[in-house]
Amino acid sequence: MDSKSASDLLGKLSDMNSARKATIIMVTHDPVAASYCSRVIFIRDGQIYTQLNKGDESRQSFFNDIIKTQGVLGGVQQ
Repeated sequence: MDSKSASDLLGKLSDMNSARKATIIMVTHDPVAASYCSRVIFIRDGQIYTQLNKGDESRQSFFNDIIKTQGVLGGVQQ
């Protein structure tokens, strides 16, 4: 999927979550995709390592938190 289509889909899923109170479970290694979520659970070696809740943060700020956490896990390095 190209980046525009992916962004459109993630935006629509986010809107559906807000408008219909629908729970959407998505598995991804992509911090950009994860930044559209309201809650991100990090799994390491089959165990829940930690979680982040977006709260009132901007998507960009939440993305930065996700990147930092992935760095600690040995994933994405800045």
